[in-house]
Amino acid sequence: MLEFKSGTRILFSYESPVAVFVPNEGYEQTNQFISRTTLKHIQKWVGKEPCRIVSQEAIARRFNDQIGKHTPEEDDDSGR
Repeated sequence: MLEFKSGTRILFSYESPVAVFVPNEGYEQTNQFISRTTLKHIQKWVGKEPCRIVSQEAIARRFNDQIGKHTPEEDDDSGR
């Protein structure tokens, strides 16, 4: 798990972000297939808090936002 100064926390399974906590927004979990073990880790991490199911892209976007990484579409200024 990584925790950022913003308070955002991201839970990883190996190298893949699988869940995120965003202050004032709550928990989100990937809708991508994950192992039973990873699911158990997410459930333990989230506890009894509500957790929205979101796309893997949404989880990755949260991580990229924290580290300042942009998607290729954001970096493409050919349409400007």
